[in-house]
Amino acid sequence: MKVRDHLRMPAEDEELLLGDPLLTDIPGLTMIPKEGVWMRVGDEFLIQGLDRNVAHIASQDPDFLEARQALQGALTPMMYQLARSAMEQSPDRILVTGAIVERRAPDMAARTGEPVGAADGYSMPLETSTGVRMTALVAMTGRQPARILAHELFHLHLREGRIFDGEFDRFRDPGFIRWASQRYQLDTLYADFLGPDGRPGHFFVEEAAAAFVEEWVALRLADRLAAPSCGDHATAEHHTSASTARRGSARLALRELQSAAEAFPGVIGFAERFWEGEIGRREADPAVAAGWIAAIVGEVAADRYSMTPPVPLPVQRKPEVIPEPAARRGLAGGLADLAAGIRDRLQGRRPEPGRAPDPAPAGGMDEEFDPGPA
Repeated sequence: MKVRDHLRMPAEDEELLLGDPLLTDIPGLTMIPKEGVWMRVGDEFLIQGLDRNVAHIASQDPDFLEARQALQGALTPMMYQLARSAMEQSPDRILVTGAIVERRAPDMAARTGEPVGAADGYSMPLETSTGVRMTALVAMTGRQPARILAHELFHLHLREGRIFDGEFDRFRDPGFIRWASQRYQLDTLYADFLGPDGRPGHFFVEEAAAAFVEEWVALRLADRLAAPSCGDHATAEHHTSASTARRGSARLALRELQSAAEAFPGVIGFAERFWEGEIGRREADPAVAAGWIAAIVGEVAADRYSMTPPVPLPVQRKPEVIPEPAARRGLAGGLADLAAGIRDRLQGRRPEPGRAPDPAPAGGMDEEFDPGPA
């Protein structure tokens, strides 16, 4: 559920670094407030408990509120791209907040000396406009909010039954688990999901899958943002040698990731369906969603070391054809807005909050994945 900002990514690609510096001086914390309770932290921040282990930090400062709304607006096109079904059910299923902190597992707290640590993202049941539902949170302190969002949406989709057992089974391949664990430093980040014998449980595998999908989506997004024809907001900037170099770097990284992951059948195909929005357009499975909420809030005992998830994943069912709403935001236009928002932030301007989706362009959501020549 948590994700750190040092997962592998082209470090030079500033177009994906949306993290806001307003929250760099948050004092160290030693406790989590009770659920729903607000407490003051320092002179300008407030902390609210979300459950017994997680809290978020915000501020009433006008600059903070403007920055939070701007980042939420900049990420909105990606939310609809990757999680259309959830967003149409409840637009507040994905929330940007100032910072996220969590109570650390005893072994990690002992190693770090910090009982409470920061997280860049989290997915958990929260009250929404349509009831208690899985919600993805993205922290403004994270360096790569677009990447964090993709990671948390994987968890959200799995916990609402949009990911079939046959699809997730591809990630249970022991070879993939070893490869992902080394690539994404999972043994360090998620040691509490390894059994006493060192064997991974379901939650460790879930983090491995989410980390891979996160990297795939981030590189696809980087490639798209560097494209010369990125929607109506394209400018001469996209035609510069720097832009060409960025796209070449993104495509090289895509080819390298594709080459490495081809050893594990099915994982690339799933990641591409995730990026194209196929997973996010599926309807949720109410029984799966309710089961996960019960497991997370502690109403159902869950063995964190078991390879069996606390709630059975749905089996493949007949594909649903979900009609596209007339006002659906097209991918090109949505990513163009995201690119424009990123450029505004890099130039010191605040992008405008998200607006209503534009009509979808003819020709579908996106071209087939083909990194092409660097």
